Amino acid sequence: MIKEVSLKGHPLFFYILLFPFAKAGFSVFAMQFLCWISSAAAVYLLHAYSPFPFLLNFLITVSAPFLYFFPVIARSYSIIPFLLFLSACFYSSRREKPLLYLMPLAAAANTHFIMTGFAFILFMFFYHENFIKEKAYSGKAARSIIEVIALSIAVPAAQIIFAVMNNDFFSPSYKGAFLPITYFFVSFFENLTPYFANNEYVLPLSILSLCGGAAVILLLCFILHKLYAISAKLFYAAMFSLAYQLAAYSFFYPLVYPMRVFCFHCILLFCFWCGLQGVKEDKAKAISALNWNQKSSLSLLKLLFFITIPSGLYFAFGDCMHKFSSAPEMAAFINNNVSESDYVFASTDFMESLVLALGERKILFSRGEPLSFSRNEYILKDTDLYNYATPGRKVFLLLWEKEETQRYNLIYSAESALKWKEDYYLVQIYPETEHGY
Repeated sequence: MIKEVSLKGHPLFFYILLFPFAKAGFSVFAMQFLCWISSAAAVYLLHAYSPFPFLLNFLITVSAPFLYFFPVIARSYSIIPFLLFLSACFYSSRREKPLLYLMPLAAAANTHFIMTGFAFILFMFFYHENFIKEKAYSGKAARSIIEVIALSIAVPAAQIIFAVMNNDFFSPSYKGAFLPITYFFVSFFENLTPYFANNEYVLPLSILSLCGGAAVILLLCFILHKLYAISAKLFYAAMFSLAYQLAAYSFFYPLVYPMRVFCFHCILLFCFWCGLQGVKEDKAKAISALNWNQKSSLSLLKLLFFITIPSGLYFAFGDCMHKFSSAPEMAAFINNNVSESDYVFASTDFMESLVLALGERKILFSRGEPLSFSRNEYILKDTDLYNYATPGRKVFLLLWEKEETQRYNLIYSAESALKWKEDYYLVQIYPETEHGY
């Protein structure tokens, strides 16, 4: 597990949670339940302990991240809101209960690399407050705190370095750095439109989308300005996290998925939650006493989450009415109609759901090696497939782009799926009629 996870750069915490269920033979439902229960627990903390008014809490609850993306398909992202909200509950008492504040942040740092930067800057602030400015801890307590901070940053950092060195997909590239940044901001705007569901989860960069992206940048500027007025330290934490994410997208991992965008929403919630800690028991009375910056920040947060609602409803209804993935359908066709002696190749190694759906039946990749969840070397070429087409044995190729099927003999097309890269097409290879790429 450590080798497989490290190769893709994902920290271990989420997979350690799933490890006993996988070894006990549980299905993927165990992961789905963990995603749902984590999101439900985050919503509970939000309503029970946050300083936000009911309307804002309600809009957050029915927003796209909490209605659909975190509880349904988020994987390790799904536990991030719960961990951040749990840590926020102890922010005001972080000196008296340091581990209760730091441990959830340490776990968040070990869920995904986009959270490591945020945890790091909060750890540094905590260390400066309690170890540099004031000698708040000594002896065993100090060692325990420092160990938590060091390990929670060192482990994911080592995994990312290992992944970059051993997985070509993560090779640093300084080309086209502007595009992922543009996609990140446009992703906030496109929550207003069904284009959020297109192939790359990004709206085509048109005048409309760029204007929308500019409007969202303006909204974020207002929100961050209000955060600075409430707490400069939390403002710097949010800005550092944003810069860290944009740098990661630009130089290491250029795919900007909805869950990653929504993680920044959760970071903003954490920062405002901690900055408004004084609003406690009597929320209505306390909120009425807030100053202009605090009240207006709540209104801006309401707008930020309100604009995500159409996207959440679109995906939720789409998931109920259509297939999220066509992997089970394609797996059933292959198992029932393709002989075990025939070869079935994958055109890309982004077919984990199909590998899972096929069970014991293997998909081949590259030089005829079974497709695995990581460390798939080489790129498949048509010429590689010709060597396997022999009399009495057929060669099939799995594709996820419909346009590619025009060059082949299409055997089976599964029903279109809601999720990008989950449409599957099976074609047959005839060396005497096909040509290389």
